[in-house]
Amino acid sequence: MGKGGKIITSMLFAGITSGAGISYHYLSNQPQPKKEKKERKKAIGISTIKVVSIAQKLEEVGYLVLKTEGTEDDEQWDILLKAYNKNKEQDQKFTNSTSKKETRNRLKNHCKKAIISNSEKNNNYSIAKRWCVKPESINDMLTRNNYTKLIPKNTEKSKWRKRFDLIKDNAEEKKKMGLEFNDNKNNNIALLQEACKKLKISFSKTYASKDFEEHYTQAKNWCSESNT
Repeated sequence: MGKGGKIITSMLFAGITSGAGISYHYLSNQPQPKKEKKERKKAIGISTIKVVSIAQKLEEVGYLVLKTEGTEDDEQWDILLKAYNKNKEQDQKFTNSTSKKETRNRLKNHCKKAIISNSEKNNNYSIAKRWCVKPESINDMLTRNNYTKLIPKNTEKSKWRKRFDLIKDNAEEKKKMGLEFNDNKNNNIALLQEACKKLKISFSKTYASKDFEEHYTQAKNWCSESNT
């Protein structure tokens, strides 16, 4: 090949490589397909936030949410309805509860709307936990969730010691339970047993007090043992 041929070939090769570079630059700056965008978001750690409904939150605690459709739970609804209409705490009633005396169907409807809402953005959780769940005692709820209430007997002393060892260094929980321990371990266990007695585990009902959930959690953690 002559000198002129070499020059032409070099120019063609340069043009091709230059064109490839331009093509690459052009393609890399085009809008990415949706699939690629999604994959890129995953790669940089963007994730969706899980929405937890009031019903889900209630079940996580251990409540049994009543059915708002059909008549299967109507006997339970009637117990709640009676207590709801007697209750004088307006902050413990649904804000759209305009009637002085609610009916079973209206209460069920209030609960139906409340339990599907976002637990983080709706203040109806504190109301739903009283009026939209199975009416039962702390002890009933413990049993249903596979816990057994401890009895203050010598035969269960080792179980009480375990509970004491768990709470003795937990300042916040001791304060909530009204506990002040000393150096006498046996005396401290007796104090814990007395604090558990004050929770009225066998009598306190879900709908009777806005403090029920706190007392249930305390009973589960410090006054009972898991069966699993």
